[in-house]
Amino acid sequence: MRSHLKIIALVSLGIALAACGPAPQVTETEAIVEADLDAIDSLRDEFLTAHNANEASRLAALYTDGAVLMPPNEESVTGKQGVESWYQANFDQFTAELTLSSEEVEVAGDWAFDRGTYTITLTPKDDGEPIEDNGKYIVILQKQPDNSWKITHAIWNSNIPIPAPEAESD
Repeated sequence: MRSHLKIIALVSLGIALAACGPAPQVTETEAIVEADLDAIDSLRDEFLTAHNANEASRLAALYTDGAVLMPPNEESVTGKQGVESWYQANFDQFTAELTLSSEEVEVAGDWAFDRGTYTITLTPKDDGEPIEDNGKYIVILQKQPDNSWKITHAIWNSNIPIPAPEAESD
């Protein structure tokens, strides 16, 4: 009886060890993509920190020289200097508090995109009422020669409908 229990215990142990097996190996490509995703997450964190500190030059440093910024209800802004000027003009008028929630990030070689949602509160520096908005964004990124990532294109738009025109009274 005892030898029968020993055999069952050894078989059970063997099955348990076989089930554990060696951990799946991460391929070199998977490791690179994981490193890229981590770098993109860090870029987003730096973007939020710079934006909420109202630091236009720090934000502009996250963009490529030929970047295109596509703000809602405005003409596109091109170039790193244009991006910095656009942010500075806004920060001159408002203190901004931004949050981002990334919903999808895809990496394809040296290109990637980040898609998600935002909420922002803009508090006028002239003591006006705060403006609150929420919406969605998409950012296209390009890997740089030093393996860092920078923003090449950014677009966002509000979820809040444009107010209907007031009816004319007779």
